[in-house]
Amino acid sequence: MVLAATGTGAEPVPQLTPEVLDLLRTLGARDDACAVLLKGRRHNVTITTMPITPFRANGEVERGSHRSQLLERNLRAIQEELAEPAQPATGPGLDLLGLWHEAVRRYPGSTIVLVSSGVTTVDPVDVRRLGWDADPRHVSSMLRGQGWLPDAAGTRVTFIGLGDAAGSQPPLPPPLHRRIVVLWQELCRAAAADSCVVDARRTSGGAPRSRVAVPVVPLPEPDATPGEVRIPAAMLFELDSAEITAQADAVLSGLAERGRRDHLVVTGHTDASTGSAEHNQRLSLARAQAVARRLVALGVPHEHLDAVIGSGSQGYTAESELADPGLISEHRCVTVTFVLSTTPPEGPLHVPTAASPNPDSH
Repeated sequence: MVLAATGTGAEPVPQLTPEVLDLLRTLGARDDACAVLLKGRRHNVTITTMPITPFRANGEVERGSHRSQLLERNLRAIQEELAEPAQPATGPGLDLLGLWHEAVRRYPGSTIVLVSSGVTTVDPVDVRRLGWDADPRHVSSMLRGQGWLPDAAGTRVTFIGLGDAAGSQPPLPPPLHRRIVVLWQELCRAAAADSCVVDARRTSGGAPRSRVAVPVVPLPEPDATPGEVRIPAAMLFELDSAEITAQADAVLSGLAERGRRDHLVVTGHTDASTGSAEHNQRLSLARAQAVARRLVALGVPHEHLDAVIGSGSQGYTAESELADPGLISEHRCVTVTFVLSTTPPEGPLHVPTAASPNPDSH
């Protein structure tokens, strides 16, 4: 059993789930079971081997009445060691892919438990560069084609803590949390692992104790100019969906306030490298319509909607996006363009950020 934790200052303290602990207890029935703990990042990993099987002080296997008690002691020791901070890395960053590579290279054919937020800041899975709206299927296909993924055939992989940010990294709202989960599921499948299991429950290991620095991955925010607001699709929709999320009101409520005074045009955009042109056209229009409906529900008079447009991937090329995958997230958006009324707005336009509270929450 290999337990690997990135253990940075941007994640909760690594913690095993009850399911993994039960698996360790099952292994403890053997006379030679041990856990190998990997912590850190690629090329700077610390390795500790700890017994699962209970042993007596004289080195013999405990087969008597104290076996269960000693087994639980071993499991507590494994958890405590996993929670201990890793040594500071040679460079800042969270490198789950690199740690996974090390686990597969050193222990092929193993059961590997990866404990990490998965909010990676090291290429080729640097979320800052890929963008929050990157398509996991596109990313996994690209990395497999370029030889970046480990050869995980024969291994069984379990992820714990995906999307659970802490410390220096702002917490992820539910849509972004799910995107991180889906991303690593797709990468695991593309790496041909025998099984890929994600425990999507939020971990509660406590605030990070690690001194390993991690650059902040900014959460998506609207880009506002005096006459237009560009809203990243990741703030409004799940992947490949036109159903608006509950968190969308945090940004749309501010736009609705201005829309009560001014006329507006809502335009949906998609990327050019995923989906057919027809699919992207339909999706962009459906998303624009969903935003328009929500703005009306938030108080924008219907007659203030001058147009609702789906532009698909017009103006974008797949070649440019393949060269710079971050453009995919940039191109996936909805823009709201205001046509100024004769009555000037009172004060500057306020555009809530992703951290703004939901006005409907209590």
